[in-house]
Amino acid sequence: MTEDTKTTKPTTTEREFPNDLALVPLREMVVFPKLVVPLGVGREKSVAAITAAMSEERHLIVLAAQRDAEIDDVQPEQIHNIGTVAEIVRLLRIPDGSAQIIVQGLQRVKITGYTAEDRYFRVKFDPIAEELGDAVEREAQLRNVKALFDRYVDNGGAILPELAMTAKNTDDPSHFADLVASSPDLTLEQRQQLLEQKNVIERLRFLGVFLAKQNEILELKQKIQSEVQQTLDKTQRD
Repeated sequence: MTEDTKTTKPTTTEREFPNDLALVPLREMVVFPKLVVPLGVGREKSVAAITAAMSEERHLIVLAAQRDAEIDDVQPEQIHNIGTVAEIVRLLRIPDGSAQIIVQGLQRVKITGYTAEDRYFRVKFDPIAEELGDAVEREAQLRNVKALFDRYVDNGGAILPELAMTAKNTDDPSHFADLVASSPDLTLEQRQQLLEQKNVIERLRFLGVFLAKQNEILELKQKIQSEVQQTLDKTQRD
């Protein structure tokens, strides 16, 4: 067993965040640490939360997915208690009262309670420290998942080119896993599961299974399309 088996990844500590922050519930989306993501904000409470965050020095906000995206007037019990502290890096207010923001995820957090604020959700939270696990196993998992990810991209997997390039160039297993987890081929439940998993090796293991299955599907799809095209070409010649 290597020396860092039981250590956690150095990360932002609770003292570097305020005790509580405004929260925006997300529909059909999970924001991971370090990723830069555009968000549309339309509900009155969410716009008020953005306004509150922008009035503070660091423009920080908590983002957490709703359990049911169809619910408009969402309640605290209908919001996942694991989310992400993020910084609002750009804000564009729309004349209809909504807003477009760009956020950068900072750290996984666990929501521990809601404060008495009627205009918007405001939450207390604890930062989540990552579990690195065994260094040798972590490196082995990273190499395996990187190879599967390269195949996934070559097969036309659904991931933005800039995210694919960043993922290929990073040696940080945690950041790599979070980049891959942004693939739209993952369901919301799977992405939330990856956000809640603090063990880096377990996240990589999960993604390895996911990518292996996706590669099988994509390669079979290509085979079927090739066979169909060959049949059409033969028919046209005949």
